[in-house]
Amino acid sequence: MRPDLAVILEIGNCMQSPGRIEHTTLSHYTDVIIPQSDLLKDEEDRSYLSIFKLFDEFPDLRADVDFSILSDGMYFSKMVGWIGPAGTITGYHADWAHNLVGQIVGRKRFTLVPPGNLEFMYPSRRYDRYSNQCHIDIENWDSEKYPRYADAPIVTVDLEPGDTFYLPPLWWHHVKSVDSSITANNFSYRNVATAGMAAVRDRLHRIVASGSREKNAMAQRDRAPA
Repeated sequence: MRPDLAVILEIGNCMQSPGRIEHTTLSHYTDVIIPQSDLLKDEEDRSYLSIFKLFDEFPDLRADVDFSILSDGMYFSKMVGWIGPAGTITGYHADWAHNLVGQIVGRKRFTLVPPGNLEFMYPSRRYDRYSNQCHIDIENWDSEKYPRYADAPIVTVDLEPGDTFYLPPLWWHHVKSVDSSITANNFSYRNVATAGMAAVRDRLHRIVASGSREKNAMAQRDRAPA
């Protein structure tokens, strides 16, 4: 492990709030920031290492995680990691890719809404690569401003260490770490047509959301120096 590896951390729920980022090293995050997170009164101040290029930085770990049940039948796949303390959140969004999630350490709770329920989810123009956004913040839901969310067909899934979970494209999902956790997942596209369509939709989404995406920490997380 390179202890001086530069990483970008997301602070709070970057999907529904403006979001902010911090720059640090991997060792400082795992050895200092995560152990001190329980002392923070507000979960919105907790830092999350999300969509971390775990398997690029540590290729030997690829042998420990097998996503071939999904990736072998796909045109393109990308494996990433998620590391964070209890209370970290990835707010509601809907990815365009097939997603296979492997829970390694700790527990996570997925709150899901199936596709075809836009009237309950209040889509937004916020930008995150290859996904759709919405205004619903579970932790701070304003029932007067977004009343139809009360009728959304919600499904909750709790993942324990060792569990694997398949999330189909365009399912809305909110993810919260119940414990300090490590998660790996595999984003996949079935064929060149769907991968190409996702790239086109991503480009259009960037244009539509151009006024707000620079305020969104999610748009900056791939910019960490190597």
